[in-house]
Amino acid sequence: MLQARAKGTALSGDAHAMFTLCTLLSGQAEHGGIGADEFERGLVRALVEDGDGAAAQWILKELMDEADLWTEQTSDEGELYWAHVRGEAEMTWTKPGVLTALARVKSATSC
Repeated sequence: MLQARAKGTALSGDAHAMFTLCTLLSGQAEHGGIGADEFERGLVRALVEDGDGAAAQWILKELMDEADLWTEQTSDEGELYWAHVRGEAEMTWTKPGVLTALARVKSATSC
């Protein structure tokens, strides 16, 4: 998955960054497999341990790219919702997790 997603990014070709990220992810695996929770903990750990490294920069770029696909909309009744514009249209009344995560990263880096 990392090799496919890293093509054309700063992580592509950076064997050290890919090895570091894979090591962090596997270190989060409690039962020998990398589930969603382990994946998330590994990504957060990569950001914390080397925020300026290639792996962290790749993670931040992925977050920003995904967040750009969500737009705030207003229903005919004046209620706020979010719409995702990639592939099949998706909408939600609650703020998508990727937007919450990106806001957290932005606030942490603006200190």
